[in-house]
Amino acid sequence: MAKAQLAAAGGAATAGGAVHPVWSELVSGQRRCNLQFLAGKILLRRLEQAVRENPLPGHVAACARELHALYANNRNIPAARNDVKVIMAQEEGGERRRRAK
Repeated sequence: MAKAQLAAAGGAATAGGAVHPVWSELVSGQRRCNLQFLAGKILLRRLEQAVRENPLPGHVAACARELHALYANNRNIPAARNDVKVIMAQEEGGERRRRAK
């Protein structure tokens, strides 16, 4: 299920290498999640620091791709799958709120 969620929500990288905007929001600190996957927690903190030091759009996108790749490559780990569910559930809630306005 998380594999389908990852792909359906733009989790899979597109031909241009772009990923769903939620990953950029995570690395830029615009979105907060209580992550369970330890490698995801560690990488996200490092990428947030890197984005604070260099907030250029290309760098943010590269950091977002790196975080996405970690989760895509570890989608068989339950904690990683649960993180993706939480991340995408927040995105779905945000989409509903934006449409309601």
